[in-house]
Amino acid sequence: MTEPLKRRLAEGRHDFHRSDADRQGLSKRTLASWVSAGLLESLGGGDYLIVAPLVGVTAFERARCLHLRRCGSLLAGRPDLYLVGRSSAVAHGVAVLSEPERVEVSRRPRVQASRGVLHSFMPWGSETVVIEGLRCQRLEEACVQIAAAHGPRAGLVTADAAAHAGVTRSSLLQASQVFGKRPGAREARLAVSLADGRVESVGESLVRWEAHVAGVRLVPQVVVHDDVGRFVARVDFVIEGTNVVVEFDGMGKYASPDDLRREKRREMALTRLGYRVLRFTFDDMRRPGYVGSMLARAAATAA
Repeated sequence: MTEPLKRRLAEGRHDFHRSDADRQGLSKRTLASWVSAGLLESLGGGDYLIVAPLVGVTAFERARCLHLRRCGSLLAGRPDLYLVGRSSAVAHGVAVLSEPERVEVSRRPRVQASRGVLHSFMPWGSETVVIEGLRCQRLEEACVQIAAAHGPRAGLVTADAAAHAGVTRSSLLQASQVFGKRPGAREARLAVSLADGRVESVGESLVRWEAHVAGVRLVPQVVVHDDVGRFVARVDFVIEGTNVVVEFDGMGKYASPDDLRREKRREMALTRLGYRVLRFTFDDMRRPGYVGSMLARAAATAA
């Protein structure tokens, strides 16, 4: 790491700009060599991110941290810019269906343009909030923005996460009304109308979306007791009006053989009580129509 970049990091900043290089007498060739050496990441328009190592974090955590550093670098010295959509959701610490490859922003006064890793949307909505130094769209408005820009399936993932974090249904619906008749408004209204704070993971939100498309109603986070009232399990979903349990098995759910044995005993207890258990994974979500058809068939045969 070079001294100019070390000094910047010592100040707690990861942004570096061409104007900084000019003030220090650094040439474009020097900046290009630092990019080639992996010391800087070019963000376009003379903006750079200082690439500092991240130790002891998962790949998911690393991706989120790098995205937030890119956000900070691009917002530095630009009071007209603020994060929206998926970038705002990441800053708020809630789930998104896919981590954003570009920094999603709006700016006042109105400008819609994109360059480098910057993707700019037309502004709308209320005043911004500040999350760890980053100017952000309000979370309920970010849910609407995501659904409008990336579809109701992606919007539902973040709307469920926002509701789980305490955002009220009324504020989500209000944000969709404020969005008005902009492109994607219908998708946004659908996503926030389905939001449920009882849902606890991206996978569960995806199951709910597939159920919605298939016309199957799911009841989330159902507590099951045995015939004498003893607790047996809390399950992800039950198909409404049936004895069909629906579980989503995410990555890392069974971290050890003991986890797998406990889950097997749990499923056997549910089966003895007359429940049928359907399980889905992320791989199942990648099979078009598969999850919905399985849910619809289970609902029809259990009715």
